[in-house]
Amino acid sequence: MTESERTARAALSRLFEPQDAAGLALVRIAGAEDALRIATGQLTAGAELEQELFRLLDENGSGGGWTGLGTARKRWAPRIQDLAPVRDLTTMQRLGGRMIIPSDGLWPRQLADLGLQEPICLWWRGVEQELPPAATSVALVGSRDSTSYGSSVTGTSRIRWFSGGLRSSRAAPTGSMRTLTGLPSPPALPEPCPPSP
Repeated sequence: MTESERTARAALSRLFEPQDAAGLALVRIAGAEDALRIATGQLTAGAELEQELFRLLDENGSGGGWTGLGTARKRWAPRIQDLAPVRDLTTMQRLGGRMIIPSDGLWPRQLADLGLQEPICLWWRGVEQELPPAATSVALVGSRDSTSYGSSVTGTSRIRWFSGGLRSSRAAPTGSMRTLTGLPSPPALPEPCPPSP
């Protein structure tokens, strides 16, 4: 892993929505650095890449609505001017966190089970430790722009789970839970419950 890959993944996490199948397929095929160049128009994609993208999307059940890389680039274009991955990484470090990517030792290997939907990166804030096994984990996942209903349900679920003794690793992608719930970010939650005997 190079720092340029980490920086590219930081930029792509701002450029793409979390489940943007076209963006995730582009990263899978071209790699993070070239995917960023292609997505921002710095590198031209040929017909062969378009065919590979369609094939991968089709294999993963996302090819039906594929209208080409040009359409995807139009969707990403409004965010290009706001890309500042070095600033984002520096800010996260200042806040006591960092970004982890698939080549990092702390990357949850079970995310590979998501196939094409495996995240580009995870923004990590809190105690740096391995995440608990998938069988004992819960993920609160949502949109950057949640509805009031979504915020309410997520906030209520989060409070019930953690007040009921669910063990927390106190680490989560920052911003998303705060945006969803309007509640303090994970470090403000009660200390994790001791492990069960």
